Amino acid sequence: LAVVAAGAMTMGMAMPTFAADGGKTTEAWITKTYYTEVGKAEKFSFTAEQVKTGTGIITTDAAVTMPEISFTDTETGKTSRRGKITFPTYPEAGKYEYTVKEIQTADPAVVNGDHEKMIMSKAEYTMDVYVTENTEGSLVIDNIIVKKMKDDKGDDAQGTKVTDIGDTDTNGFNFTNT
Repeated sequence: LAVVAAGAMTMGMAMPTFAADGGKTTEAWITKTYYTEVGKAEKFSFTAEQVKTGTGIITTDAAVTMPEISFTDTETGKTSRRGKITFPTYPEAGKYEYTVKEIQTADPAVVNGDHEKMIMSKAEYTMDVYVTENTEGSLVIDNIIVKKMKDDKGDDAQGTKVTDIGDTDTNGFNFTNT
């Protein structure tokens, strides 16, 4: 019986395991939340700087294209919009890492007078893109994992994993301005 039990336990260790979050993500969206009481049209931009150092990180250039997200002058209060991140054709399999931030200027620029000022988001995220070769020999995105490193105030967010980076109302890959 001991031999049978040991064999069963050995087989159990070889069984595949599945993530509790339901699977892998192969596309990413960012959300821009804009609070305004004056109804000012604004366009917000973002950067995704590729990290070139670290264990196991691919250093071959592979720039992603970040969306610009705009709001009209008729929108007041809290408004949110999402934009899809465009990924390149990756040159090799492995892990690509990016630091994602909001560009600290809005278009048009906000005058920092006595009574008006834009409070820009200081949020910062790490986006890891895992690229593998599929059965046809093409390189494809296998998974994307986003971690929040800083909150909108610029305070440490301790690398909290963002569970929803899709085109949904619960998207947590979010930058908030006032």
